[in-house]
This record gives sequence, structure tokens and C-alpha cells, in this order.
Amino acid sequence: ESTGPALVEAKLAQPRLRAGVIERARLFAALDRLEGNELTVISGPAGSGKTVLTSSWLAARPDLAPAWLTLDPGDDNLYRLWTYVSHAVDRVRQGLARPALARLKLPRSDVEEAIDELLNGLARYEGRIVIVLDDFHHVSTERCLRSLAYAVERLPPSVRMVVTTRSDPGRRLSRLRARGALGELRAKETAFTAEEAHELLVTRTGIS
Repeated sequence: ESTGPALVEAKLAQPRLRAGVIERARLFAALDRLEGNELTVISGPAGSGKTVLTSSWLAARPDLAPAWLTLDPGDDNLYRLWTYVSHAVDRVRQGLARPALARLKLPRSDVEEAIDELLNGLARYEGRIVIVLDDFHHVSTERCLRSLAYAVERLPPSVRMVVTTRSDPGRRLSRLRARGALGELRAKETAFTAEEAHELLVTRTGIS
């Protein structure tokens, strides 16, 4: 059965940036360099700033249209996952994901066919889109991970995907790494440098 509970709009909203967030130019440049990879994985422990980094990078790149989805444990379900991803894409421009959503509502629908419909809609969009899956560690079933790899391997050139996660899904997505589709930013790369820590603690907070 492909129908599910009511849509939670808050999951589709890009988090607001608090005042005083440091623009981390070093990591913004790293994310820009990974543009050639269809999928970018930002991994690190809770509280390491993955969500803030992704949201502030997008805020600094107005030429990129974000399709944002914050995941929760209930999204480790094939139909629910792609229903939400489709709704996130539809927020970029209404109607882009309408055929995909219609197919997902059909009894015993084929999710890969719905993904194909979604990719066709994305290909018709004239700008560049970044699909963000925040808190991707909630997704672990083989069917969901296979469906993600299926979509990533077929993304139009104007679309990339960024996922943030507490656990490294790299082993499960080794096929994408092997074909050069996977770019990664790990905790040791996203950790604050001495200069960034100085800006946060001394310049912004005023601690001597």
C-alpha cells in the first residue's frame, strides 16, 4: 500500500539560520568542488554542524534551488521516503513532481518507475537543484539505499544530492564511489580549524 500518514510540512522546510552563524568559506569551497559528484555525503557526530553547514552554504548560493527534506525514523520506508522526496522537489516548482506523486499513490506502484517520473520532472527544470536529505542515518534498509543509488545514477546533470548523516553509509553505497558519483566530507574535515574557532569564540562571543 503506497498511501501513508498526512504530510508533515516542517520536514520540508529548510532550517532557519540563527544570527551569528559563521560562514565557513573553506567548507563552502569544498562543497562547490564536489559539484561533479552526483551525491555528496557529509558525515559526523550529532552536534557537529552538518545541517547548519549545508543550510548556510545554500543560503550563500542563491543560484542553487534547494529541495530540502529532514528525515526521521519513519522515513526508512520505500514509499514514504520517495513521497517526501517528491514533495520536496515539488516545492522548488509546483508540478515538477506531480507525475511521480500520482504514480506513488497507485496500489502496488513500482517505486523505480516513480523515481523515473521524478527524474523526468527534474530534467525539465531550467535551473540547478540540490536535493538535501538531512539526518540520513535514519535510512538503513537495503531497499531504500538501493533506491537512492538508482536515483543518483540517473540524476540529470543540473541536479545533485547532498545527504547529512551521523553514520557513514559509504560502505552501503560503494557502487556509487566506484563510479565516481560519491563525494564525501567527514568529521575531520568539517571540524573547526583554529582560525574558525577563534572567530566563533573571540570575535563573535568576545571570550578573551
